[in-house]
Amino acid sequence: MASIDFYDDVQRVYLAYYGRPADNGGLAYWATQLDSVNGNLNAIIDAFANSDEASSLYGSNTLEQRITKVYQQLLGRDPEDNGKNWWLGELEAGRKTLANLALDVLYGAQNDDATTVSNRLSAAQTFTEMLASHNINYSGDDAANLIRTYLSGISDEALSLDNALSTLNDILSECDSLSDLWDSSNGGDDGGSSGSNSFLTDDMAGLLSLVALNDNSGVLSTENLRELVIANTNSNDYYQAFDPDNYQDTADGVLTVEELGFSSLGALSATTETVEDLFYGTIIKAMQAIDAQEVQDIYNFVNANQTGIQIGDPATMESYIALMVSVFADEANPVLFTDDQLKDSIVAATSAFVEIVANSDSGITLFDGFFLS
Repeated sequence: MASIDFYDDVQRVYLAYYGRPADNGGLAYWATQLDSVNGNLNAIIDAFANSDEASSLYGSNTLEQRITKVYQQLLGRDPEDNGKNWWLGELEAGRKTLANLALDVLYGAQNDDATTVSNRLSAAQTFTEMLASHNINYSGDDAANLIRTYLSGISDEALSLDNALSTLNDILSECDSLSDLWDSSNGGDDGGSSGSNSFLTDDMAGLLSLVALNDNSGVLSTENLRELVIANTNSNDYYQAFDPDNYQDTADGVLTVEELGFSSLGALSATTETVEDLFYGTIIKAMQAIDAQEVQDIYNFVNANQTGIQIGDPATMESYIALMVSVFADEANPVLFTDDQLKDSIVAATSAFVEIVANSDSGITLFDGFFLS
């Protein structure tokens, strides 16, 4: 199987344990982890239990309150007395953990409860997909609580799901308003482009060693990746995203070192194929440099420094960039991703990028948000 096949499972764990949809970075990371253990959720659930977000959600609660919160997040109701008392006994005796509770309630839901879980999962999936297509990320307590409230209004009634999706579509259709909403909790830095088109986003400044043309064959060839992304999107939007005229004046048919912003490859032909090769080659090289420990280091840093990242605190961002530079400085040991996993991740990310370009009225960069989003 491929990591993308575990997206639904990861979304369920986020819903069960955090009461919110997955963010795109977490979705991709945990799906890859599940893929590596053949889909065994028990292999990842303890990491959720030990996270900073879990401490914030459950740390001050009694066991009874924790049980009730899990039931509310998944089923929209309090537990029956018999079920609550049984779980209290299991938790107090140490035979079960809160992680076990979340998974058991999730997969044991029946009848109306199962419909509620299905409806909330559907809304969570739609939310995460629309984050990607509109190039919107969410993080921090305020944003997470906002989405928890949104999901809490969904029950086993079909109308509740329809109303929620209608509300979500209305919010997301107002992209500027939504950006303002998120910006109000992160100091106005949306992590996106500066409004002027260029090949490299500002967060690439310390990562120029990653820049490469794609010389891979097989599943990672530019031709194969192009075909798969177009199948996910459409050819018009795809070729618009990789049109060199989006980024520089290419009337002379050449992308100079000055126009590119880096000198390692010299001047390049100003063609769609060049932009594709540059994009895919760089993304592949970056992902091949990441190993499992480095992914965990990034995840831990982001969780521990959410506020500093949200407000763009200079010291925090300097440390973040230094971490990313060290991650990409050498090849992974051992290699984290197979070629098929790389292909799936790159196709998903590139499809989202193509949708962003197709729906954007403002400036873009070729790697907008890929490395420090």
